[in-house]
Amino acid sequence: MATPRHRPPLPLISTLFRHSDTFNALSAQGRFDCCFGSYPQLLADAPVSTAGVGGASGQPHGPGAVPHMDTLILNRTFADTCGVFTPAMASQLNLSRRDVARLRANEEVVRVCGMGMTAAGNEITPARRAMAARLTWPEGIICFRSAGEFHGFKLDDDGLTHMLMPNGRRPNRGLVPHSWSVRPTEVERRGPLLLTDRRTTFADCLGRLPEPEAWGLLAWHWTRDELTEEDIAAQLDERNYLHGVVRLRAMLDAVRDGALSMGEVKFHGFLRDDNITGWEADQKIWCRGRIVARVDVLFRSLRLILEFDGAIAHNESTAVADAARDELLTSLGYRVEHVTWAQMYERPGELRRRIRTAIQEAAARIAA
Repeated sequence: MATPRHRPPLPLISTLFRHSDTFNALSAQGRFDCCFGSYPQLLADAPVSTAGVGGASGQPHGPGAVPHMDTLILNRTFADTCGVFTPAMASQLNLSRRDVARLRANEEVVRVCGMGMTAAGNEITPARRAMAARLTWPEGIICFRSAGEFHGFKLDDDGLTHMLMPNGRRPNRGLVPHSWSVRPTEVERRGPLLLTDRRTTFADCLGRLPEPEAWGLLAWHWTRDELTEEDIAAQLDERNYLHGVVRLRAMLDAVRDGALSMGEVKFHGFLRDDNITGWEADQKIWCRGRIVARVDVLFRSLRLILEFDGAIAHNESTAVADAARDELLTSLGYRVEHVTWAQMYERPGELRRRIRTAIQEAAARIAA
């Protein structure tokens, strides 16, 4: 009966890595390469698990055994890829695909997405998911929500990694392929990662996200001066053939009118239809040299503010902050009136009277 072959324990593998001449020689042969190039020499003082493939006595287990995997060894070996590796890359640690499967079964290794895995103690961050996506689909470009997270957009994390693919692919363990086109100038590199640039990603998200989330994204970044009219207009000029262009046109018209939601667009039309004049939309309120609020509608000479309370921007989770904001504006001498969808559509006559009364009372207060 043939003697089972046992792989060297991890302490010996790690010791091998500590000798730079040996490591560089193997690297030159392509033994330690992944799609991003050779890994740097590992630090000599990396702690190593003493469990190896043997038990407490140091004797080998049977042929079905798998080495105990020290998290630090994995993270240092695959430091160039944020601790993420594929089964093929695991061969650098003399681990077969079956060994990797056992490590996953023992919960020492977890899947990130696609073919990418990492040590169980590592947090599955958007950066690690992007790296796993790049290792699985090297020809892909990170896009949509996933690129938005790199650019710092205010987005809900859907737990998926979105990739633009030049060829047809099926979803793969948390990877979502997309097929719309981008120009080479619309792609930027972050280390080994390729992702759509900031302006392109904004347009993709504004045009393709569910409508409430897209308008919420517009409002969040517009009110923080992180998105401009030029950003939207430039994308309309370049992508009039792509999905989402109708919504982008609506958003461009809205921001030119000072509106950041379809509700505000309708409210501005409501004021114009009733011949209510003397107001400005989307105005900044300053105090002691800094912006303390950005209001929907401002009657500047009357120090009267009308706020449209849409369900996305104003709800139970924002009630405390909204009340504090109103208190601050009142302390600065403004009167604040709130308007809702229900008032505008179910009781329009009552709303008109309330707004006109507020204007008259504000004028009388200023004149007094």
